[in-house]
Amino acid sequence: LGALLQPGPGGQDLATASRMERAQRLLPYVFLPVVLWRVVTAGQAPGQIGLVLLAVMSALLVLRQVLVVEENASLAEDVICRSRRYEALVEGASELVLVVRPDGSVRYASPSVAQAMPDRAAVPGRWNLVEVTHPDDRAELRQALEQAAHSGSSGCRISVAGRLRPLVLEARIADRTDDPAVAGLVVNARDITDQAAAEASHADSERRYRRIVETATEGILVSDADAITRFINARAAEMLGLPLEGLVGRPTLDILVNVMTPEMLPAMHDRMEERRRGISGSYDFTLTKPDGRVVHAHVTGSPLVDAQGGFDGVLTMITDITARVELENQLRLDARTDALTGLPNRAQLSSRLAAA
Repeated sequence: LGALLQPGPGGQDLATASRMERAQRLLPYVFLPVVLWRVVTAGQAPGQIGLVLLAVMSALLVLRQVLVVEENASLAEDVICRSRRYEALVEGASELVLVVRPDGSVRYASPSVAQAMPDRAAVPGRWNLVEVTHPDDRAELRQALEQAAHSGSSGCRISVAGRLRPLVLEARIADRTDDPAVAGLVVNARDITDQAAAEASHADSERRYRRIVETATEGILVSDADAITRFINARAAEMLGLPLEGLVGRPTLDILVNVMTPEMLPAMHDRMEERRRGISGSYDFTLTKPDGRVVHAHVTGSPLVDAQGGFDGVLTMITDITARVELENQLRLDARTDALTGLPNRAQLSSRLAAA
């Protein structure tokens, strides 16, 4: 009799049954002791008591079976609802969802796969994810599948053949081979084709501008808000007479001290303060290389600002004007001296007499 009073499988854990429903189902069991007590104390003949007990036990068995059937039906309905809900989520998802074996053969492909990839990609069991992957990415995909099968999860970025164009997918792979309902590796792939194209375009643009900067005839030096050198091209290092290696990351003033006289430092500090206040400026600058050679330069400094408009550093352009300065000096000398003797000519003598 104790076994008969146990709840049916899943009766106490039925997800969709409310507390009131469970109480109603257990109500017959609550009245069972009362019925048995009434039967025993009714003063009836012993044979009749046995028949009544048999009838009561039979009724309880039938009632318990009805409860079990009802609970199993509720569980089945709940499973169906969950299945339909998850199916709706998968079918409506923009991500590509696949279930594959460790070798890449596809057991299931979501409708989004059929929309993004060729028609054969929507037919499970007849194609392999590795085969539609770009040859350059197949090794990475195989490695990701193997890693997921051993460690439980992995990720990779691959290019696959799409319906209209190659697609770049960012995939996360999870091992669900132990789940009989899945029995494979679940691949959730996000289409990042446009993002990858933008990244490639940005990288190409950055390489192009870097080539322009590195091959420019002007020296270019960029320092941050703390006056730390963040970029310097080869031309600027050549004009300063310093090796390019090791200049990035050093304080800009520490670099310039090697080519400036002590008297020039206060003016340099003033110019850097102007840049912090957002003021651009140009000036001629004479520097002396470590080997003693003198370089005349025209320097243009422009403040850099961040996204919020705050000071973010300084862009310095350095133009070598040594040849121009030397030519101007030579022309002035030729205008005041005799070409043959090098002595002051009549124009310089007249100027000196007038000054006296």
